[in-house]
Amino acid sequence: MKTTLSPQSERALSIKGHAMEPYLYPGDVVTFDDTSPADGDFAVVKIKGHRRLRVRQYHRINSLHFVLIPTQPEYPVLYSRDKVKILGRVSDVIAKD
Repeated sequence: MKTTLSPQSERALSIKGHAMEPYLYPGDVVTFDDTSPADGDFAVVKIKGHRRLRVRQYHRINSLHFVLIPTQPEYPVLYSRDKVKILGRVSDVIAKD
């Protein structure tokens, strides 16, 4: 498991909330880079007008549109039309002990 960050391309984010359980739990830390996600990857995203970043599973609909899906059904699905900006692809998970 990678435990150091490359200062130019990777950032870290602490998970809050339960939207991505059983893959990510509150207190886990994900690292992400500025690589565009492939279909099925976890992506770090920002919704215009909201401060918190979110992690969702990326699925491409076509060349212009995508959908971001939580693993827990009580959380909303996000669509590209929702003014969502993809910040990067999750590259590693450091689980909270």
